[in-house]
Amino acid sequence: MIDGYDEAPSCSSFTSGSFDIDVIFHVHCTKPVWCMTPVGNLRYCFTPLASWIADTPEESLLAATSPKTSPVTTATSKEFGDPFRHPARTSAITLAAIEIACAECSPSDYKDLLKIIKRLCLNGVIEPFWKMYLLSDPSQFITPEVLHHFH
Repeated sequence: MIDGYDEAPSCSSFTSGSFDIDVIFHVHCTKPVWCMTPVGNLRYCFTPLASWIADTPEESLLAATSPKTSPVTTATSKEFGDPFRHPARTSAITLAAIEIACAECSPSDYKDLLKIIKRLCLNGVIEPFWKMYLLSDPSQFITPEVLHHFH
């Protein structure tokens, strides 16, 4: 028995099957696992979401923003050429907008929800996978794909 656990779970216990991405990230962010170090010591491990390399459409899906909104800043497509940097689109900003959308309309009423999410620059995702992930912020973990962003 280690720190109240009857057995130490394996680091590979969640990687062998085909799981939905939300399930994988939810398990790893809420339930740290015991991992063995090279010298045989057990360590309590948390999986950080350090980087996610994506192209622009995938970035919008990950950040739960509309395609005409920057996934990492608060800029919209009309403001993309501005000479100054817009504030970062933090997880708090996105989650607050999702909360406003869900408060104004039930998520099950999708036609009305679409009108609200368009106004709030969201894409319709009301439970982003990174919501429960400790210290996750799309403006920090989204890494631009070199092929599409730097040419």
